[in-house]
Amino acid sequence: MDIEVHCVDATVVLAKQIKTRGPERTWGRGELLQIVKRWIKLPLAKGASFEIVTAGRLGPSAEALRDALSEAAEGEWAQIAKLVGISASDPIYPVLARVAIRQELYGVEPILAEAERQVRSMLPGSRCDTDLSDLAGQTIDRLFRVLSTKASYSAPEERFVGRDEIADILGGLDRIHVEDRWPGTLQNEYLHLARDLPDGSVTAPRLLPTRAQHATLPWNDQTLGLEQLRSCQGPVILTGRPGSGKSTAAAVLQKSAAVEGSVVLVAHAEAYLGNRLDALVADALSAILRRDIPSATGKQLLHDANVVLFIDGVSEVPHTIRNDLREELRGHVARGNGARIILAGRDIAAVTSVLPVNALPTRFTIAPIGHSERFQLAQRLVPQGQSDGDRDTSARTLIGMVERSLGDAAENPMLFVMGAQLINDGIPFEDRPSMYAAAIERMAERGLTSDMASTVAVLGVVFSRLLDEGRRYAAPLEWSRLVSEACTLVADAGIDVSPLTVREAADRCGLLTTIGYTQLRAPLHDSFADYLAGWASAKMLTSIPDLIADDDYQRVIFAAEIGGVDTQLATAVTRSLPFCAARIAQYDRRPVDHSSPGQATEHLKMLLPEERVFGINMWNDGIRTIAYLTDGPSGWVEHHVGQQMLHEAPSVVCTSDEGPLAVAVRLWRVLLKEALRQSPGPALPRLDSIESACAALQNYAVAESEALSTLIDQVAPARTRDPLMKAIGPFGLEAIVRPRPNEGFLDEWPIEFAQASHISVRANEGSLSAELEAYRESSVESVMRKSPQESASDRINDAINTLVGNKWL
Repeated sequence: MDIEVHCVDATVVLAKQIKTRGPERTWGRGELLQIVKRWIKLPLAKGASFEIVTAGRLGPSAEALRDALSEAAEGEWAQIAKLVGISASDPIYPVLARVAIRQELYGVEPILAEAERQVRSMLPGSRCDTDLSDLAGQTIDRLFRVLSTKASYSAPEERFVGRDEIADILGGLDRIHVEDRWPGTLQNEYLHLARDLPDGSVTAPRLLPTRAQHATLPWNDQTLGLEQLRSCQGPVILTGRPGSGKSTAAAVLQKSAAVEGSVVLVAHAEAYLGNRLDALVADALSAILRRDIPSATGKQLLHDANVVLFIDGVSEVPHTIRNDLREELRGHVARGNGARIILAGRDIAAVTSVLPVNALPTRFTIAPIGHSERFQLAQRLVPQGQSDGDRDTSARTLIGMVERSLGDAAENPMLFVMGAQLINDGIPFEDRPSMYAAAIERMAERGLTSDMASTVAVLGVVFSRLLDEGRRYAAPLEWSRLVSEACTLVADAGIDVSPLTVREAADRCGLLTTIGYTQLRAPLHDSFADYLAGWASAKMLTSIPDLIADDDYQRVIFAAEIGGVDTQLATAVTRSLPFCAARIAQYDRRPVDHSSPGQATEHLKMLLPEERVFGINMWNDGIRTIAYLTDGPSGWVEHHVGQQMLHEAPSVVCTSDEGPLAVAVRLWRVLLKEALRQSPGPALPRLDSIESACAALQNYAVAESEALSTLIDQVAPARTRDPLMKAIGPFGLEAIVRPRPNEGFLDEWPIEFAQASHISVRANEGSLSAELEAYRESSVESVMRKSPQESASDRINDAINTLVGNKWL
């Protein structure tokens, strides 16, 4: 077995060769010397130590070699020079001084026993010594199996055993030093440092509650401050588009809480190891304290009800990692007596999936910045020294220029600030991709970095590889390997650049950063990884997978914006991310030809429930392309046939340069609006008693839940229903009907209610379940102002707009 130990910059610091040999065979000097000579010729030998470990017998000549190497380590060169055959001035001497031969006569069993003894001191305490001994034995067996199995692989990357994997096997520390115990003095140390953390905010993000069913809270059309996240009982979910301010919200919350003497600990899901939530918490604490904190301390924080644990980037890690995190959070949330949990990420469905189904978290999204916030930001960003009137004029001009280039994306604070700063610097851009390209070029100039074009190509390939695995980060050693492999790949495309040049350029310009105390390598912001990977795909250096993960839609959008939509991308998106198809359809500029009706039909079939059978007919009036659904085969029709069918079947009018996906998405929108169109219900009868009000609301909730299930079956294929249902939220209702007040509410019955997985309506009895989402106040009559079918339609409509964006429906 060969073992190499690498430091974080991928340099080999120690190598071992483990050699077994039966008792009937003896090692001679020639065999061992051959191994030593092969080692000293390797480039990595100049900076590493090397040891040959064997359980076999050493003959007299082999013992002489062993002793000569030991003398060389002490500075005595004569014997080793004679045996190896080198001169006294040869520069290889320092290398030989780090070579050793070690004989282990007792075989593998004593080694395993000693390993068990050492691991016992590292494992968490068990109920008794027998348990601890068994656990240590199991741990060493597992470690030995992993090492033995990986040693048999042929590919170098498959033989690598990372620090995280070893840590996962060995577990946490049993003992905690006094200075590492929580709360104790450690909490004071944390608070002192957290108060001085930068929060990176140009403007503090604001929150919008996720719109729940029926009526709205009085504050539902207003934005809320971040302190609302800390006041919620039970778990909280915070979502928002890339750059909307989720990480900024975490930083602001952490700092403001520390100023008040409270603890909001921000952890990054990227640093999570499966089934080691305590290690994640310890890593987050270590990142603030800048020293190693044991996992056992992390476990103490998890049991502290005064701590809020904010886990950022939940939807940006692989599905398997989210599954492991869900298993750990299941018990933690069920107990309800430890640290409160806030989960943040881009995708509401992915983040929600991490919590148990019955958790019913309070859900918020980051509010887009309105015109007044953009005006305040622009005033800070325009050149100083102007009069108030001139500064206001400059600010409005700056806002207009950013909005013309970015459109609705200007509501994103990160993109708005990035665009405004580029304009102030005199750097033009036309759209979102060109803004990212200009921002990277600007960072390169400020970092005095050359050959950024080659670096962008390599990083695009690297982040494509990572996104294929559902992540945007890598351990330092893995990062070095990925960069080297990407350099080899882009060389085939005529891009000649060295891995060292790429690593230095990315670090110097600030495009890369580190996550947590483990120093994982990651982009300055997740959206840069998406842009770079999308760029690489558009330039044909990489390809989008046929099955796209739920949280990979931004790479897809960048690829479409930069390189347009081809058949492979359109097919992959309609199959995997149907709601993303509505986002990229505008970039489908494939020429309309004889195959277009058939292609549009295939795309639309992927977007609709499986049982629908139809074709698409198309015709052109010389300026526009018109398409409509038909029960017959797909194809082109004559002008007069198309005109006749225009008002008899679902149809759309497209510009002449819109491709098959654009046609399919336009028809999909027409069909969705038709399916969600519901007739008004009968007028609500007068409710004369609290009992009749409860019965009416109970029946209404049941009818709405049934209508939701029916409508979802009508509008979504089975494979896409999960994200839609998660965006809608629980179908049930828990409500308490209160007595009529003497005044106000116009004789309506007041209620407190919340979304729930069940349906329960009570008359003036107690309070809502503590684990439910923040309750809402309204009246029975207001909640039932629309029919159950209309209310269900509105909720599905809102959910689809949330998934697509820009009020698509």
